[in-house]
Amino acid sequence: MRATGLLLLLLTTLPSQAGEAYSTEATYSAEQLARTATGDEAPEWQVSNFSYPESSMKLEPLEGGGQALRIGNPNGKEGGRYTVGLRYPWSTEKGFHHEVSVRFAAGYGLQYNSGASFSVAGPGGSGMMNLANGTLLFDQAWGDRLEVPDLTGEVQSVLEGKWNAKALHTYTLRWETTGNTEDVMFDVLVDGEFVKRMPGNPRTLDTRPSLWFSFEYGMGWALIESVHWKMTPSDEVVRRLKEERGTWVLATRGPGSTRMRLNDMLETVPGGRFQVLDFVWTKKNYRLSEYPGEYLGPLYRGFLIAGTPYEAIGPRLTALMERSVRDGARLLVLGGPYAFGKGGYMNTPFEAILPVRSVGPFEIKHFESPMPMEGTAVELPGQAMSVHAYHDIEVSEGAEVLVTAGGEPILVRRRLGRGEVIAFLGFSGGPSPKGYWNQDAWPTWMLRVGIGMPGEQ
Repeated sequence: MRATGLLLLLLTTLPSQAGEAYSTEATYSAEQLARTATGDEAPEWQVSNFSYPESSMKLEPLEGGGQALRIGNPNGKEGGRYTVGLRYPWSTEKGFHHEVSVRFAAGYGLQYNSGASFSVAGPGGSGMMNLANGTLLFDQAWGDRLEVPDLTGEVQSVLEGKWNAKALHTYTLRWETTGNTEDVMFDVLVDGEFVKRMPGNPRTLDTRPSLWFSFEYGMGWALIESVHWKMTPSDEVVRRLKEERGTWVLATRGPGSTRMRLNDMLETVPGGRFQVLDFVWTKKNYRLSEYPGEYLGPLYRGFLIAGTPYEAIGPRLTALMERSVRDGARLLVLGGPYAFGKGGYMNTPFEAILPVRSVGPFEIKHFESPMPMEGTAVELPGQAMSVHAYHDIEVSEGAEVLVTAGGEPILVRRRLGRGEVIAFLGFSGGPSPKGYWNQDAWPTWMLRVGIGMPGEQ
């Protein structure tokens, strides 16, 4: 790097060394992008494919090794439109540094107002890098602003004339969440070299952080080799992570959560320190509204999974929960219409850490009449609580049955590392007025037994 570039880089906003220890990052290969583009989505991806048939998107080998995803124009006369989006837990809190890098090339003609581009967007601002007609544009043509600065001269100067839109280069947008809507600034880098600091396009909408590729209306082709994103908290955020370590509850809110009175349970969490991930049902898959970064793991003292299928939970959240439990946290899984067998837990990494094993999707059984809960290893509340239906599944070897009803296991515990995993097998259905979900004591009791209150282990 030349001295001028180094000076400019030092003037940009960089994450602190303390925050690096809490960084979250991930790389997506061309192969993963190809599976996403044809509908085999990971939970964090969303696809909008308006015009391009699958035949126009294919993997092709690169001369130096590896592969890239080629997006070709579906029609030689009319411009097509193809977009693919990545929504991931880029925190919108003030003090988080973000960096998104795309290995990208395009031979794309500009028609109307767009071309071959990738953009990042979120509460406060957005920025778009656009390769069209052999130029590099920083597109701010969203909302009320229609500015499209041309950075071709700057990037050619920085890279000493070695930039070509049709060759693969690494394009990076780097910014810090400010909490405001008017002052989001983006550092633009190409092949790791700082090019320019640009104001983003203000956004007042509460948009979830996202990354989008767009190939709209133009003629030509584009290559995507990989996507890499990284999020790093500032010193202030790191301080909070240390001070609030082990005090938060993370919950998923799936079908049947209202009947389980999940919201009432969470209201009893001290200081309101809980985070809720909502279940989202799309045409192609199940997913959650967001996925917490790995750096957040030490914050959680407990996890509460309510009526959520494994397809939405996914392996990354499962791994985060397992690490936290082994370090002393608790995991509580509630029965429901999309839990255990019907939730697709069987033979998954998630089931591997549970104290029970599913036997199939149709495991719900009903007692002829509601049966009262009986505590074998935990104290039940003063109110009588009965069970009308339950998940009839197997207790894992080494697990402990804490509560039964009609001789069937209802609450089962497994110790995992320094923490615990607890499964509640009741199914909140049936007409019983004494059903556990109808009792005032139910939310507080279930949270205390499953997650524990401060100081309880």
